[in-house]
Amino acid sequence: MLSSHERRVWDEIERSWAITAEETPGERRSAAHMRERARRERPSVPAWTIGAAWGAVFLLLFGEVVVGPAVAAAAVLGWAVSRWWSASGGQEPVSGSGPVAGEESP
Repeated sequence: MLSSHERRVWDEIERSWAITAEETPGERRSAAHMRERARRERPSVPAWTIGAAWGAVFLLLFGEVVVGPAVAAAAVLGWAVSRWWSASGGQEPVSGSGPVAGEESP
């Protein structure tokens, strides 16, 4: 049982929580929009990268001390290349201004 003083303090705490917890519909929409936008902008990890990482873990657990780190390194390299590829828009980088030797210009 709470004393009268404790009860008043608790009521004040509940009142302040109710005031700070209320959000306007605009704030709720804005927060939902920001969460949705962040979810869409977050790059997804390719499934093969996750599989390779787990494969490397299992290889290491079963004593493959050479193959496990090699698979892990390949997974990290593949993940880095896929991130770079998606950041560049999926287009090949331009390395020079002229045609490649042995190719005809259009």
